[in-house]
Amino acid sequence: MKIKESPSIILAFHGMLGRKKQTSLLLLLLTLVFSFLTAAVIYSVSSAQALQDTRCELYGAWQYLRLSDTAADAAQAQNTLPASAQVSTVIQNGIVLGADDGVAGGIGTADDTFAQLGRIVPISGDFPTQPDEIAMTTTLLDALGCSYDVGQTVTLKVAANDYDPLAGSGTVMEKAYTLCGVLPAYDVYWNLNGNLTVSGIVAEPLAIDGQKFQTFYYLNAAAPVTASTDPALVANEYAYPQEDTVSSSLRFLLVAAILVSFFAVAQYFLIVLHKRVHTINTFLTLGAKNRDLRLMCLWEALFAGLAAVAAGFALGCGAAAIGLGLQKHLSFLVIPAVSLVPLAVLFLLSVLLGALLPAVLVRPQTAKPKEKSAKKFRLAQLPLAPQIGVGCAVLLIAVSCLYVGWRVMLPYDLDAPYACLSIKMNGTSGMPFSLKEDLAALPGVEEVSAAIDLTDTYTVTSDKIQSSQMLADIWVKDNGFYTDIPSLLRNAEKGTLNTTVCALPEDELRRIAADAGVSDEEIETLLAGDSVLTLWGDCYYDPAADAYYQKNTQTEGSIPVEPVFAAGDKLSIQYRRYTGQDEAGNEVYRTYTAQLPIVGVVKSANSYTLLTTDRLISSGTIFVSTALYHKMFESAGSYFMEKEGYSSLNVKLSAGSNFSLRRSISSIATRRNGILRADNYDLISQSYTEGTQSAFLVGILAVFGVLLGCALLVVLNLSAYEVQQQRLSLLLTLGVSPKKLVLSYAKLLLPVIVGTTLLVNIVVYAAVSRIVPIQSILDLIRIHTSGRVYAFHKPVGSQIMVSVLLMVFWLSAALLPIFSFIRKKASKGDIL
Repeated sequence: MKIKESPSIILAFHGMLGRKKQTSLLLLLLTLVFSFLTAAVIYSVSSAQALQDTRCELYGAWQYLRLSDTAADAAQAQNTLPASAQVSTVIQNGIVLGADDGVAGGIGTADDTFAQLGRIVPISGDFPTQPDEIAMTTTLLDALGCSYDVGQTVTLKVAANDYDPLAGSGTVMEKAYTLCGVLPAYDVYWNLNGNLTVSGIVAEPLAIDGQKFQTFYYLNAAAPVTASTDPALVANEYAYPQEDTVSSSLRFLLVAAILVSFFAVAQYFLIVLHKRVHTINTFLTLGAKNRDLRLMCLWEALFAGLAAVAAGFALGCGAAAIGLGLQKHLSFLVIPAVSLVPLAVLFLLSVLLGALLPAVLVRPQTAKPKEKSAKKFRLAQLPLAPQIGVGCAVLLIAVSCLYVGWRVMLPYDLDAPYACLSIKMNGTSGMPFSLKEDLAALPGVEEVSAAIDLTDTYTVTSDKIQSSQMLADIWVKDNGFYTDIPSLLRNAEKGTLNTTVCALPEDELRRIAADAGVSDEEIETLLAGDSVLTLWGDCYYDPAADAYYQKNTQTEGSIPVEPVFAAGDKLSIQYRRYTGQDEAGNEVYRTYTAQLPIVGVVKSANSYTLLTTDRLISSGTIFVSTALYHKMFESAGSYFMEKEGYSSLNVKLSAGSNFSLRRSISSIATRRNGILRADNYDLISQSYTEGTQSAFLVGILAVFGVLLGCALLVVLNLSAYEVQQQRLSLLLTLGVSPKKLVLSYAKLLLPVIVGTTLLVNIVVYAAVSRIVPIQSILDLIRIHTSGRVYAFHKPVGSQIMVSVLLMVFWLSAALLPIFSFIRKKASKGDIL
């Protein structure tokens, strides 16, 4: 007799109903996996949208800004954009002048789409509608020393766009306006490379010749222009960072979860097919084919997968909603069907493949093993291979996440050592020396570091430089470049070096000199301008590599070489600046020449993070006092600086500072010829938020991974118990004591559990110690670590505790079904 042609779907359905316990556990596992997939995708997309919305509130929702000198140029650039682009145009009529006729901001007109496209909502008041009204950003109001009171009259000094602040040339006019609106400080973040954005908006253009056009763009995601080579096109990287910090982590987690579902289903069907060996043989004897067996497994997997997708979707939406609600971002909840539908298809494919593989590979055996005497009994082979695989996965996930979470997820520090506002001079004039003290006096400012970076190249020489064999070797080998010191070049004239000069205020120079071991008497000569400091690390020659290295990169056994700079050496400094030709056609130079002693050598600038952040200070740099800088500037000036002053300022704020303080500092600097070049506090805040998202997803993966693994261990042990149940009954009937039965199970499993746990712990410990640097693990989950030094400590105590707990759980999952079986037998009176 042969069975019907297509009984697979019916047998699959009834088989699942008949194995309620195993089917329920499989459904639970798959539901948890898909709920994780759903929650991770929804949370990632929704929280990214929440973060994007916050950025747009601060920096404007425009994606790009293009600066054009003529209307024709602006129109031509606009015509090349895709049809989907939304465009808003602002016409800059002139430049608003502040104190001492310094540049304070731009003034001009905006079209009707400006506010809507950029999501610029006035802090108070509204945009102008009358010719005598003006709406100004807080940056411009701060620069002019005005309050934020709407209705006040402000008199502006406005210059034409060709105004030269150094020569004071260009058309200048005065005009009075009524302040009708106060706008957020969006202009600070577009003011790049000396270009002004319009920070004062009026209803009608001013009567000044010469206009500049500023076109703001918003494009859809399908039409990016980030690859544009147009130098006038500037991306709004504050609101739209170019680096995606979350998607790679999400892809990694999704792939890991799908693999978990694949292996879970494969392990399940391996056990089920092993348990149903007699049924399958009967099935095949009645005329079924191997194809029918595979179809039956596929139908069971499809039923389980579809049920898991339905239940997991509901659970995942709820979990994501709870996570967003805890962060007060529930209004940004988005269910991305475009991502979830392909994800569900991949999930179902992994489930079907997990069912098909065992059905293809397993060959049921019909031979029955001969029973042995009870005194020398052996248990039927437990499914140890699947248990070992699952146990290793659980341990790897748990212990590895311990290492990552111990240093990154919990103690992520917002107050990083490099956190500061970095302010640079705007144009070719330095910022006033008084600006440092004025900023330091603001409430909430902890420290201000200032420097004058003379980026011109100075020629230096000394007896030690002239006699240095090391420099001669480097000149031959490296074409003038010293290893790891690109700024220190070998001059064409033998025995001289080219380097840079950095002038520091008295308090900073005194601190650095004291750290370098300079005496109090010598510090006074340094401050007076009669000596200099140099930055130079000890150098070492490696005979094996035939090259020179700095101390911190050298291996043991290297031969030390005398440094090029040493305290007490006389240093000849020279700088020549070409200024043109005289009436007779001769070239004219301004020169500075001096012979000054080196009072001390700074071995490293790493300890001065506030000084060195966003500044190029490398070995070979000469530190001088402001007194000496005055002499140098008076003699030769600087090609890059037409007026004296600080070239850069870094401002450290107190922990409780807010965005308004940073905005005010930026506006004060703008008024004093400075421009905010980097807001590291904002970078850290974004990194923290995005890093927290990644850490949250990694944490979810760890919890779900461990739970799924533990549940799978339970399934394996329950299935093993089902396979062994008849043999256990026989052994107990033949007089084997329950104690001996339990001990036999324990003796079989303990070596496996302990050995696997020990091996996994050794592998993880060795990986983070030797094989895989901890930085690689951090990069994997995309948490920003720029500028941070990690003293990574291995959580050995926690590692041991977690490992012991997992071993206890594993052993308990194996023995509890046996205890339950013995207790049931005892309650029925089958055993004493």
